[in-house]
Amino acid sequence: MTKYILKKPIIALIAITILGTLIRILGANWGMPVPLNPDEGTIVDSAIRMTEHHSFEPDMFARPDHLEIQINMIVDVFISHVFYKLPIQEMAQFHKDLLFTSARVITALFGVGMIVLSYLIGVKIKKAIGLIAALIFALFPGFIEYSHYASPDIPTGFFMLLCIYFCIRYMQKPAVSNLALICLSISAFIAVKYPGLILCSFVAIIVILRGIEDRSLKRIFAHGLMAMIMVPGFLFLISPVLFTNYQAVKASLIGESNPIRPGADGLGYWGNLLFYFQTYLSYSGLILFFFFLCGIYAFIKKKVDIKLIPIFFGLIYFVMLSYIGLHWERWAVPMYVSPLLISSVGVYFVYRYLKNYGLKKGNLFKTFFYVAFSIVLLNLSITSMAKLINFLVPDTRVASQSYCRANNVNVENTNFEGYSPLFPTSPKLLDPLLNNGGKYYETNPKIKYILLSNQVYGRYTFDPQRFKEQNDLLNGIATQYKLIKEYTPAQLKSSPFDLLNIIYSAKYLYQVQQKHYVGPLLKFYKVNEVNYKS
Repeated sequence: MTKYILKKPIIALIAITILGTLIRILGANWGMPVPLNPDEGTIVDSAIRMTEHHSFEPDMFARPDHLEIQINMIVDVFISHVFYKLPIQEMAQFHKDLLFTSARVITALFGVGMIVLSYLIGVKIKKAIGLIAALIFALFPGFIEYSHYASPDIPTGFFMLLCIYFCIRYMQKPAVSNLALICLSISAFIAVKYPGLILCSFVAIIVILRGIEDRSLKRIFAHGLMAMIMVPGFLFLISPVLFTNYQAVKASLIGESNPIRPGADGLGYWGNLLFYFQTYLSYSGLILFFFFLCGIYAFIKKKVDIKLIPIFFGLIYFVMLSYIGLHWERWAVPMYVSPLLISSVGVYFVYRYLKNYGLKKGNLFKTFFYVAFSIVLLNLSITSMAKLINFLVPDTRVASQSYCRANNVNVENTNFEGYSPLFPTSPKLLDPLLNNGGKYYETNPKIKYILLSNQVYGRYTFDPQRFKEQNDLLNGIATQYKLIKEYTPAQLKSSPFDLLNIIYSAKYLYQVQQKHYVGPLLKFYKVNEVNYKS
């Protein structure tokens, strides 16, 4: 069976890619007609505004997301004119949910591209490594989750892999064409997220390494100069407004670099490194991490061509991005590509070692290998299913709207947090309550309810000392006000121990089937006369 697959790797790749495509596109319309993700409007609304201005220049600069916005504009115009025979502005009034869904599908297709690129990188070593990498990338839970958001994270993973692929090609053949393709992939990354600037260091590394190997100082300077011209040149071709409106870019960089954001700050450099490492382990498991270490060993023992050193570039991104004051799990997508590629190398070389150097108990060790790798695939698969189900069942912010309508809970009579049915896509804080000697009172007589969401207050409860005021308020509400309704979704736990993580994911799948909803924990409190004070 294995020999047949290796003789027909394209068939195996197609099967893996189809599987990866299905689990990325299923649930693309999650939450609709309510767009629940706070970042998606940046892309969808910006694409619509571009058509209103008859311009191909985005007017948002935060991340900056320009390449995605441009792609979405083209797709949105096509959908509106071909299927609805309407200008996009009119179509968006009645079918905006379709535009959000199509934006998510575009992200998912970038995720599918990651599967193919991982294969193309892997086959630079061995066909089997390409297929192993494609399978791991297809099933990796973090990639499944973020492929369901119209956000820049999966595209950055795609362009990281694209850059690594062309860097390997350059190391094998230092042609100007390969250098140009590297620079183009870097420019595309920057047009999606500014940290793509980190990838410029990759060009310097490969140009210098290959130049030293060939003893060509002249080429080092020539290609270095070309790269310094081509990266900004390609970026200008993709989005000239990043240069013509550099003041907006500067303001966005300053704003986005703000190191203070509750729930995503305060760890410091080493804390950020640990955060990303632990998050990776919660997805990969310790067994796959063992194969990662075996892959490192294979490189050290020079069993893999040194020209494949770009496979490690995601680790450079991991080290450098951790200097940023904030930490978000989704930022780690480009980091993950390197340990997954190296793990694929490790899986192959462990298998070959046991096959070629089978010890006296070789068959026993091979059995251990097959069992271990099967556990890895099961862990990735069931955790991915646990991620996928979040997009197939109703979110509490949608499920609770019927309760709000039935009990007349609305924005006029409720003091509410964001990420709730009354404000589903933003982390709005509660309107202030009067603190009178440790007692908390409503000062607005119109308020009949208080609505809390753990996606907001959870940013403060994790550190009671730092956020004492906020936690005192939450405790005061819990003790002084009557809890009349609560939506308590299942919570997905994670563990670096593969078997325990499999149990957690299976338990989560069962609990979701029992509760029939996912999302934030919502608490509705009743405000009575004793809770008022002017």
